[in-house]
Amino acid sequence: MSDNLKIKAAAILLSLLIWLYVNSMEPAGFFWASGSEENLMVVNLPLELENIPQGFTLSYTTETVKIVLNRDDYGIGFVRQSQAYIDLQGLDAGEHWVAVEVEAPAEVELIAVDPRMVKINLIER
Repeated sequence: MSDNLKIKAAAILLSLLIWLYVNSMEPAGFFWASGSEENLMVVNLPLELENIPQGFTLSYTTETVKIVLNRDDYGIGFVRQSQAYIDLQGLDAGEHWVAVEVEAPAEVELIAVDPRMVKINLIER
């Protein structure tokens, strides 16, 4: 095997390892819209369901929502005031993609929400 071929093989292997490392980093799927990384806080919130139609059972794809907040000089108390929910009002039986709504105090900047949509399956009893 020539020296040139060994160098090329090593470069391909190194690039594969770097790609695997970058794709395994947390938080996956977030778009860092503003703020510096040290001021960002990643929080898992329970997903709450509002206005569940009577006479239906339901299943959904996730029970928690990951949010990213810009926490410039604000404490953890603002996180406790945050809420993630989906509103099921007006939905009929069947499969639906519903947007996740997040309420956070005005003093905290919401940077990202993951997932933005949740798949809901409503089944009539």
